[in-house]
Amino acid sequence: LAESERDGHIFITPSAQRRLVEFNPKTKAFTLHHIDGGFYPHTIRIDKKDRVWFTLALSNQIGMLDRSKNKFTLYDLPARGWRERLTTKYIAVMYKIISWGIPLSNWLPIDRASTGVPLPYGIDITPDGKVWFARLHTDEIGNIEPSTGKITMIKTPFKGPRRLRTDEQGNLWIVAFPESKLVRYSPARHKFALVDLPVKPKGSETPYALNVDKKHRIVWVNGNQSDMLHALNLATLKWTSYPLPHKVSFTRDIE
Repeated sequence: LAESERDGHIFITPSAQRRLVEFNPKTKAFTLHHIDGGFYPHTIRIDKKDRVWFTLALSNQIGMLDRSKNKFTLYDLPARGWRERLTTKYIAVMYKIISWGIPLSNWLPIDRASTGVPLPYGIDITPDGKVWFARLHTDEIGNIEPSTGKITMIKTPFKGPRRLRTDEQGNLWIVAFPESKLVRYSPARHKFALVDLPVKPKGSETPYALNVDKKHRIVWVNGNQSDMLHALNLATLKWTSYPLPHKVSFTRDIE
């Protein structure tokens, strides 16, 4: 979900549909916004100009709904080769064939680099208005400059950037899903800093998501192997971990 600061409307990404859903909490009315392209709308955020930004995970795109014009813009992210360009271009066609009962997915070669499925995943907007996103299967983050549409990709020194959030200074905080790490990226200095999560010796964690409490300067992280929520105090750089009430509490986001 993402909430508009202008009117409190809630925007939702229904991942198996080519549209956004808008909900008006006052009238209880739903509005369906059809997207002429892209596939698998995923994580969603709204910027200060009331534009709705979201990842299109399977078509390797970033989408934007300009509410003032009721118009979508789709940004194609760079592909790693011809196989990837073909896969992401025709992903909707392939899914239609699968729905007819033909197991096309079984014929597609899968390699360790997940060639063909870059999977843009998390997204957020820094205070300067840039739109940042994480691409899970390519070990990259990137940004879009909304005024020009320019896309910049940045290789990460860790595996599996899944979701990311910005702090009040414009730093990006990223979870490294398979590496038990929290990562800070400073766009101003072009520097990554890896932070160990508070797991037991020889333990591991699969941090799915995080969020930044900007007022209190705390980064909250999902602890999915330990059934915890972890909180990093940015003033002291000390961790506090909060046990969840049930085992196997695989949590996927934080608000």
